[in-house]
Amino acid sequence: MLRRPRFSVAAFVALTLCAAEATAAQGAAEFAEMGRAAYVTGDLSGAEAYLRAALASAESAGDDASPATGRILNDLGLALKSQGRYAEAAEALERALAIAQAQPGGPASALAARLANLAEIKAAAGFEAEVGPLYERAIALMERGPQENRGAYAATLNNYAAFQMDQGRAPAAEPMLRTALELRRELYGQTSPEYADTLVNIAELERQTRRPQEAVEDAEAAIRLYRDLGRMEHPSAAAAMNTLGLLRLAAGDSQKAEPLFQRALEVAEIALGPNHPQTGYARLNLASLYESRRQYAAAQPHYDMAFEILRSSLGDAHPQTRRLAMAYGDFLTRYARLMPGPMRERARMIAESFGTREAPMILPASERTIQWAPH
Repeated sequence: MLRRPRFSVAAFVALTLCAAEATAAQGAAEFAEMGRAAYVTGDLSGAEAYLRAALASAESAGDDASPATGRILNDLGLALKSQGRYAEAAEALERALAIAQAQPGGPASALAARLANLAEIKAAAGFEAEVGPLYERAIALMERGPQENRGAYAATLNNYAAFQMDQGRAPAAEPMLRTALELRRELYGQTSPEYADTLVNIAELERQTRRPQEAVEDAEAAIRLYRDLGRMEHPSAAAAMNTLGLLRLAAGDSQKAEPLFQRALEVAEIALGPNHPQTGYARLNLASLYESRRQYAAAQPHYDMAFEILRSSLGDAHPQTRRLAMAYGDFLTRYARLMPGPMRERARMIAESFGTREAPMILPASERTIQWAPH
């Protein structure tokens, strides 16, 4: 933060500093808009660079606790989350929330948005016990908010419901998803990407609650929508393909499931990068497919790559890394006799490092929308 020097020439210096602060504040606003534009076009590294420049400009102007700076931090957190850098994203979003909470007369919609975004990053970062209270505070604020904020309300319901599904609580998720789908239909229409995104979650809900026919119809409808919208390279389209692939695999049709899984993995690698957690989750679907065919040598590399992606991106202590370690360790132990010697050593190392399975594994394979295939 700039401070005025204690000299007899303070008047001249103060004017100079005020001009510098005004320039810095203007630069912060311009950089922030450039960062948001880059984010919308999918240029995540560019978005991060612009938003960091905006934050530096705001801080150099002494403007490190204003709502504008809170929004910069919020947007930076989203850009970092999209790159799979959850710890950094959580830090930015916690700062954004602190600024919003320190503004007693500020709009409730801003506070609600900060709470919802922090809930999402906490879910991704593995702080599962903190997620529900954040979402519930956000939803309570949004329910009392003006009608023009219904889009944010629908998105928050969608994401909280998907988190509930990730935790194995599909019945609690259904009313939220149905409300979100109806709101998005009213707000954006039935040919919008927002509607398609919630339809994918509906399909996944129906898959988890053993309604395969409804799930297939909704997953196929979502894929058609993404194709018509020119969004088949988007991670949400990968989510729809994975869910449909899981349904095909559960029905015993691995031939139809395989191209869906392969295409979903390609999309994840292009859109998110080869080392993103979602790419790791997508590999698990292929691992499960090959395991279902008893092609254990083909399944093992996908398990191993997924395991290493999660270890490097999420860390060994993350719940999803631990769940995958247990599943991979089970796989290697069951089929060790069919594997080369190094694989038996790999199973021993995983068991010693991560222990034995303690609970059923639930691994989302995309941003809140894909569930990996069970054995």
